[in-house]
Amino acid sequence: MVPRATTGRVMRLVAVVAVAVGGASAAAATSVGQLRCEHRTDPEGIDEPRPRLSWIIESDEAGQRQAAYRVIAASSADRLARDEGDLWDSGRVDAEDSVGVVYGGAPISSHAACFWKVRVWGRGGEPTAWSKPARWSTGLLEPGDWRATWIGLHEEVPRRSVADTNWIWFPDDGPAESLPAGKRFFRRAFEIPADRPFASVVLRITADDRCTIYLDGREIGTRAGGQATKEMDLTFRMRPGRHVLAAMAENAAGPAGLIARLQVDFVSGEPLVVRADEAWTSAAAEMPGWQQPDFDDSAWRPARVLGPVGMPPWGDVRRAEERRLAARYLRREFDVVRPVKRAVVSVCGLGSSELLLNGRKVGDHVLSPALAEYPRRLWYVTHDVSDHVREGRNAVGAILGNGRFFAVRSNVYANMPTYGLPTLLMHLRVEHDDGSITTVVSDGQWLGTSDGPIVANNEYDGEEYDARKALGTWAEPGYDAAAWRPVDRSPAPTGTLSAQMIEPIRVVERVAPRSVVRLPSGSQ
Repeated sequence: MVPRATTGRVMRLVAVVAVAVGGASAAAATSVGQLRCEHRTDPEGIDEPRPRLSWIIESDEAGQRQAAYRVIAASSADRLARDEGDLWDSGRVDAEDSVGVVYGGAPISSHAACFWKVRVWGRGGEPTAWSKPARWSTGLLEPGDWRATWIGLHEEVPRRSVADTNWIWFPDDGPAESLPAGKRFFRRAFEIPADRPFASVVLRITADDRCTIYLDGREIGTRAGGQATKEMDLTFRMRPGRHVLAAMAENAAGPAGLIARLQVDFVSGEPLVVRADEAWTSAAAEMPGWQQPDFDDSAWRPARVLGPVGMPPWGDVRRAEERRLAARYLRREFDVVRPVKRAVVSVCGLGSSELLLNGRKVGDHVLSPALAEYPRRLWYVTHDVSDHVREGRNAVGAILGNGRFFAVRSNVYANMPTYGLPTLLMHLRVEHDDGSITTVVSDGQWLGTSDGPIVANNEYDGEEYDARKALGTWAEPGYDAAAWRPVDRSPAPTGTLSAQMIEPIRVVERVAPRSVVRLPSGSQ
């Protein structure tokens, strides 16, 4: 439908003239459709206590327009079908408004369902038939409605330091604390044996004030400062045989030094370690092709060892933290002792999460909830899970991944903000025919493990899945979780919990198009 501005307001209806195939005009008909709540179709889990309602008029009659409307809202589909507006009956309202009509009925509680429909009066004074019914449900409208606590699995992200190497510089330049400004050039050749398959090659390097790094004549990066090294995985750049590391180090003033450590881990046996030491050659002036593997550095001088890593003025030198974090698997079993009338769950799993009930995934979302500025806002989602929960023994499970909540890049050189380890907040409400409620929340009764098949995950590198570690029916009742441990209570993030509204998946039937002419409201 095509909106038109009318006296500064968005037009509130659309007139459609249908031209029948073969030239015969169709009989005039006006109806109401495309009902929306908060601009969504049948949204689940909104946190607006007085949502805005909208609808669209469709008519085969040119110039048709809304003169009045009536909205009925009910607490059940049956009541709505009987025209019982126990939540709200607007009565006839003489107005053209059909966009952003504010719900004016009784207060709606958390985790409630509301069913509604609308009819309008056109310019002829006759009401349309009632629209098809629509619905919305609420999430948790007040912070105090959450009965849950934040839970997860805590572990220390270790602070790691560089060890087993030295600071080096060009000889004859004076004490390390006060070296002349300028550039110095360094090379180190090493060989990977052909008869020893290698698994990984990692270089850690930095300079005070700055260095440019080369491998076999190719520039591979830069690093500045003596507080932390650049960490470079060179595994896929390597082959058996001779290689040359080279670095141009630049000092602006004051202390100067270069630190490096390359380690080749083989499939078996001791690693090959290339440290910063006298085996490096150095020069005070740049020469053509100095970084190339075949450059003749026989005239260069052995580098001077200033002292071991950890020496003043630099002290402890950090290396990248270990940021590989396996997904967390959390579970809890619970009993439902009465038949289930309705069940609804609200969940916030940071950074990304999936929820399962009795072995079935809840919803179709991935990377849920949506990204947010976590110190300010936390999105939660609400699902109707009436067909997931059953009378008797039940199990609920959650998988927690990093998302953007737990930084997957080292703070040492990436400076990526991180907000904590993955954490879960969940509130499940089960309604029964007798009016009683069963509530299941995230609390200290859950168990968890990080020893599952998702051994690493993040939005940059994807997911690493080890099928040998599959947990089987871990989200179903009766699972043997003896090896799992009690969860930890997590500190609550500072952001405000807000509903991330979702719409049910709809199957749209494709129909043959008809010829239509769209006219502005009021056209003749």
